[in-house]
Amino acid sequence: MPILHLSILLASIWVGVFLTVIDETMTATLLTPISTSFNSFTNLSWIATTYLIGVSAAQPIVGHLTDILGRRESLVAANTTFAIGSLICGLSKDLPTLLAGRSIQGFGGGALGTIAAVIETDLVSLRNRGITEGIGGILYGVGLAVGGIFGGGINDAIGWRWAFLIQVPMVVFSTGIICVLARIPKKPSATGASPMKRIDYVGLFSILVSVVMLQIGLDSGGNTLPWTHPLVLTSLPLALTTFIIFILWDLYVADEPIIPIRLFRQRNVALSCVVYFFTLASYFTSIYYLPIYLQIIGYSTTQSGLRFITQAAGAAVSTFSAGLLVKWTGRYFHLNLAAQTIFVLGTGLLIILRLDTGPWAPFLFLAFIGLGFGASWVTTMMALLSSITNEQQAVMQSASYLFRFLGMMVGFTISSAAFQKVLKASLDVSLAGQPNAAELIEKVRTNFTDWRNLTPPVKKDVQDGYMSALHVVFYIATAEIAIGAFASLLLEENELPNDLR
Repeated sequence: MPILHLSILLASIWVGVFLTVIDETMTATLLTPISTSFNSFTNLSWIATTYLIGVSAAQPIVGHLTDILGRRESLVAANTTFAIGSLICGLSKDLPTLLAGRSIQGFGGGALGTIAAVIETDLVSLRNRGITEGIGGILYGVGLAVGGIFGGGINDAIGWRWAFLIQVPMVVFSTGIICVLARIPKKPSATGASPMKRIDYVGLFSILVSVVMLQIGLDSGGNTLPWTHPLVLTSLPLALTTFIIFILWDLYVADEPIIPIRLFRQRNVALSCVVYFFTLASYFTSIYYLPIYLQIIGYSTTQSGLRFITQAAGAAVSTFSAGLLVKWTGRYFHLNLAAQTIFVLGTGLLIILRLDTGPWAPFLFLAFIGLGFGASWVTTMMALLSSITNEQQAVMQSASYLFRFLGMMVGFTISSAAFQKVLKASLDVSLAGQPNAAELIEKVRTNFTDWRNLTPPVKKDVQDGYMSALHVVFYIATAEIAIGAFASLLLEENELPNDLR
């Protein structure tokens, strides 16, 4: 394909992906005002995790469906779904409606990211993928930076709902570009079967049920409901059962499985998914809980969003630099070692944050996290894609994205449960002598901004309680990235070809 045509096509695809990245840090910045407007700070994690339910549901099926239905058709459907979800979020009048919109938005956003990666695999050689990933990394970094500022600024000026509503016309514009420019042939059927007959319905249904039930069980247990509640005791076993059905069906029965399970016997394929799971669990936990720390020490949502500029810049620079190095050298092992070291360092430094820590610290720590994350994204992808054939890459890209977002979902759920448990325990001790202590504790846990109106001594006790909970979350994030980094060091270094395979 001519360079100009390829550039225009990729740019049209990246428009939609860019909006989903903006939404990522925008929502992280808006978690507090959104949950406070519904008096539901204890359900804060659901605002993030319902989006992740949609994302995780999309990941395992998108590669399979794009092979069958076509790349352009799938892109248009993904953009439309994201726009509908954004509209529902902006117009929501209660928390359940917002959460429904977030799950729809997540499905569309998750599909967009995967389809973009699949199309790059179709059109760009593995050695040159470093360049396109680098350009995508710059857009990703800019999106991360703009998202926090955009969300915080819109919230401070006209309210958080408009942060979602403004995205709708942008997505419509992106969809129009795709309809005109995206002309990618469909993958032909080896058997001649019609597209609808080729879809692995049993595999699709079982993995969707498994992902959703896992999220419901993990996010409810120990947070909004006790672990012994019937909902938890039902959803987690059902998640395990449907996952086993999915594995057995796709391994022994399906003609065109959603995910070729046998590929996980390859060392780099299995290890790459482990790396994605743990690094994304750590990364997502950090970017969602650091804004709470920043607002606890007195920053507004806009000021909190500004602190993420260094993370965005670090991710953009390291992704592009890693892409160039991979193209020039054809190697990625030592680059991965450096990336993981920086990633672990940046996350571990979050543990030393205190109420009186200097204002420079969040900028520096987030820069390290961004640098490590961006480069490790490229190196892990190279290890995975260099271990499989071009025909296998669409479905395996879906599988890798599934593990990334499962990591986000499980990691954030565990951190949220730990955060709420430690916060409540800390406040129970520090506010025990206050009049109407139980009512006060419930108030500051459900409405985040109420602590600012307390008397100075009580306010300090609440801040200390939040810091105790945040430190536990940052320890969890550090442990997760340490596991992911260790797994990445076991990846084998393969040759990176200059042509499409």
